Amino acid sequence: MQKTKKFIVRVQEILRRDVEVEAKDAWEAKEKAREIYDNREIILTSDDYVGEADFIVKGVAAKETKEFTFGVTYQTYGDVTVDVPADLDLEGAKQYVEDHWAEMPLPHGAYVPDSDEPDFSYANFEED
Repeated sequence: MQKTKKFIVRVQEILRRDVEVEAKDAWEAKEKAREIYDNREIILTSDDYVGEADFIVKGVAAKETKEFTFGVTYQTYGDVTVDVPADLDLEGAKQYVEDHWAEMPLPHGAYVPDSDEPDFSYANFEED
């Protein structure tokens, strides 16, 4: 008879709500939504449950494993649409994006296969 072990399994349910905010662009809209969420003007409840749950095996319980957290770098490619001033031509629009790069939203892109690699520069290892 095989000996059993105790496992830690994380259960995560996903809560989701669409909120409407007024903003100049998508980046500002996201920041405004984050601000009202942080100010507890949006409080997600069981009514916001979207019927999805994740079950993640964290490992074997009690000192049989150690937690090791590290980054993974990978590439994605996706399209981003932003509003630029109406009087710009194509070159001006490109320059506008470069000048405002820090404010540009990230794309919801597709994973670029074989681009992933571990990044241990900010790793966190649980010591005994």
